Amino acid sequence: MDYKKNYLQMIKTMRANRERDGKPVSVKRPSGLAARVETSLGSLDEGFNPMSYMQDIEKFLDVSPLTESLRPKARPGSEKELGLDEGVSLRPMSRGDALTEDVGVRLMGDLMNEFGLTKEQAAAFVGNLAQETGDFKFMQEIDPVVEGSKGGWGFAQWTGQRRKNFEKWVEDNGLDPSSYEANWGYLKKELTEADDEIKNLGINTISGLKDTNTLEEATKFISDYFLRPGTPKMENRISKASGYMEF
Repeated sequence: MDYKKNYLQMIKTMRANRERDGKPVSVKRPSGLAARVETSLGSLDEGFNPMSYMQDIEKFLDVSPLTESLRPKARPGSEKELGLDEGVSLRPMSRGDALTEDVGVRLMGDLMNEFGLTKEQAAAFVGNLAQETGDFKFMQEIDPVVEGSKGGWGFAQWTGQRRKNFEKWVEDNGLDPSSYEANWGYLKKELTEADDEIKNLGINTISGLKDTNTLEEATKFISDYFLRPGTPKMENRISKASGYMEF
């Protein structure tokens, strides 16, 4: 990378913008990186430190350090004006948020294609799994109900023998247990095959799900029949399922 060329071009552009806006242009003698750039390019080529480079730019341009997120912020108060609940932000989704949302969208498509589910039925399934995993951010159960146990793991928060079966299946297939391929693969296995632990639970889940007619009915069925959480928090599950209907 030509640091000297990039740096000087940035300075030139900044000065032009300040002149255009009628703001004073600094005439102080450059220091730090600016001085080194004027001296020689060779000094940059030895032991160049990107962090120092950015810090010198901040000082030379007299701007605030890059300690805050560069994601744009919504106009203060605009959330309330639109009647949004407290904690809901108008700031655009971060890359991390987008990636976890992509998991749900991809899972919806796979469920619909593999099992012929309606959009409502697939969204209900995904909304339930999103509730189980904190929107697909946490494969490992944060606070295991059974003290001393590993707790749940994966899309369906498999526990006990089901978790052991999942781990063995993943190992046999050479997959990363935290990957989409491992979690979708094992979920599909449970929904298509009977085994000694769950018998026909998975097969009957798909059959029963196809008999549901509304998003709410489908969401409750998956929670009650397939996942069976101790504290369902059904409103949260339906809310998440509703969100996936937008895709």
